[in-house]
Formats: sequence, structure tokens, C-alpha cells
Amino acid sequence: MRAARVLGVLPVVLLLAAPVARAQAGDPPTLFERLQARREKNPALEQKLLSAVEVMKKVAWMEGRWEVSEKVYKTGLTPEQVAKGTRESRLDLDGRSLVSRQTVGNLKTVDALMYDAYQGYWFRQIMTNGGRGALQPLVATSSWEGGGLILSGTIWAFGESADVRVRIQKESDDAYYEVFEERLAGALRPIMEFRYTRAPAAAPAPKK
Repeated sequence: MRAARVLGVLPVVLLLAAPVARAQAGDPPTLFERLQARREKNPALEQKLLSAVEVMKKVAWMEGRWEVSEKVYKTGLTPEQVAKGTRESRLDLDGRSLVSRQTVGNLKTVDALMYDAYQGYWFRQIMTNGGRGALQPLVATSSWEGGGLILSGTIWAFGESADVRVRIQKESDDAYYEVFEERLAGALRPIMEFRYTRAPAAAPAPKK
């Protein structure tokens, strides 16, 4: 027991004994010092961050369980490929992000669609079990228009990269689709699409 008490205070002792790096006059300000200065200069920044929650309500209809139909378009060398799967989406991070988990065949995907209130644009991050996905965000240059949002950026799969544009289009509260287009030789070419249909509500459990 005595040994446990000694071990319990050891990190504190080491912390007190360790040399503390202190900023010297003329040192560049750290991230947190810069943030503090920005907050003091513009107190409205915190309220601007909160405005993202209101903007994210535009995609609240995308919450829920979805049936997925994936189609990889036919090319000169490969046939059309079709697969089925599921997707589940929910608002997370106190309403600041729409997080989705999708499974189609053996490919599992986690992605987050967010609105950056400071910069004033939508972006999407994608991670998969088949490669990097889009760890650099896909970014929208405009907001939702006519139920649609267009994002662009780079995605990766097994070391291969593609310059893509992704079009998300709402058809109803229970259906939407996404089309991935790759920029090849300066032109956009559709390579893949996902169609989403809201999954039927689960039947209630039988009463015992």
C-alpha cells in the first residue's frame, strides 16, 4: 500500500522537478496565445462558432439509417460493378458534424460532413478500410443550392490518388444520391455513384 502511495505522487514530483520552458521576450506567440489575442480582439468569434450548429440543421434530414446502392461505371477495361450496403448517419459533436458509417461489401467508410463557420464553407473528411480516403478534406466552394452540394478535392486508394468532384443531390427526405467525378485530361468523368433510400423503420420487439 505504501508503495502504491509513493507511485501515486511520483508523477507530481517529476512534474514539479522538471524544467519548465518559458517564453522569452521576442519569441513567436504559440497557438493558444494567438487564439487568446484573437478572442480579446473579437469577442464575437465564439458566437460565430455557435452559428455552425444552426447551419448544420440544413442536413438534419440526412440523419438515420439508409439502404445503399453503389455503382462503379463501366470503362473500356472494366465492366460496370454494382453492390449493396447500409449507411447510418447522425449529427455529432454537439450538432457541428454529420458523422456517417457505411458498409458496402468489404469496404467500410467513416466520413464527417461539417460547416466551418470561421472560413464560411462546407467540407467533408472520408476514411476507409481500403486506403486513405480523403484525409485532406473535400471542400465546397458554394453552399447548398436546390438541395445539392458540390465538393472537390483529392481521394486516395491503395496509393493511387484522384482529383475528384462529388455532387450530393437531395431528391426527397427519404432519398438522395452522390456522384463522384474524376478530372482526367482536364475534363470531369463520372466514375462512381451512390444512391441512398431511407431504410424502413425496425419492427417493434414482440411483447413477452
